[in-house]
Amino acid sequence: MWQEIDCSLILALALALPRLAAPDSLPTSFLLVSEERRIRGLAPNATSGDLYDVFPPLPTVTRAIGIGYDAVGANVYWTDYTKKAIMRMSLLNETGKPAAAPKMIIPSLVSPDDLAIDWAGRHVYYTDWGLKRIGMASLDGYYAMPVIDSGLDKPRGIALDPEDGRMYWTDWGDRARIERAHMNGAAREILVNTTVVYPNSIVLDFKSRRFYWVDANLDRVESCYFNGTERRLLGKYKATPALHPFGMALLGNYLYWTDWTFRGVIRANLFTAKANRVSWTLSSVSLPMGITTYEAERVYARNGCSRANGGCEQLCLPAPKNE
Repeated sequence: MWQEIDCSLILALALALPRLAAPDSLPTSFLLVSEERRIRGLAPNATSGDLYDVFPPLPTVTRAIGIGYDAVGANVYWTDYTKKAIMRMSLLNETGKPAAAPKMIIPSLVSPDDLAIDWAGRHVYYTDWGLKRIGMASLDGYYAMPVIDSGLDKPRGIALDPEDGRMYWTDWGDRARIERAHMNGAAREILVNTTVVYPNSIVLDFKSRRFYWVDANLDRVESCYFNGTERRLLGKYKATPALHPFGMALLGNYLYWTDWTFRGVIRANLFTAKANRVSWTLSSVSLPMGITTYEAERVYARNGCSRANGGCEQLCLPAPKNE
């Protein structure tokens, strides 16, 4: 289905995409939540929906914000606001336990916020509102480069559609909006720029071809088709004190988001919009920040860069066909 492949001016290795699967010692689906000073793997109880730990919290984390997971290497990635860097840690080592120490893979950032994993092309994309940049690098941190570094104010959440070659992001600056572009930074489009104040996070639902976002000022969850049409309100969630949603992820028929006010995780049914706080134990000195999910049954599509680096001798960055 691929007709356009952008090979940038940076040398890269040719990689074929392995089968995505969690290690045998992990559940077939789980959530990863960053709590600033630690990262936890959680799974919902099949009956109550309450979250329970599926492995010990990852240690030696300073201030984790955005979080992502690469099932091929069982690696967790996060933005570290204190270290001004993107970090990586193997979820399981040879003994089946979390690795002892994280590795800094992208240093010298200013305000690293969210990140997303390109499982097809084997890259990590990130937002940095201090640099007013969307950047990327290989999953090992090589060949780090800006993808978009103009016309951004405070880029926050980011999500990828590697099969279609597009990235989506939120910007909570003076002109709050949601945009998308090719994963090489070309063909930017504003999708949402009305009745939006603090779009904190964005997640893609590949089944319905809709994206969802949370607004921390309006206390609402909304969605649009991937092209920005047919905007819908999933729910406007009022509480006392007011909610402050931050990170968001999709697992099964539920949207999960972290909330600073209630210092926990809230989930909403995609079909009924009914929302409830799920029970878990949060560190008293931390805030719940980013959240991501893994599902073994999810189809992780490939693209033209997945095999033999798309025929490129250099870095392969996809773009949609016929564009």
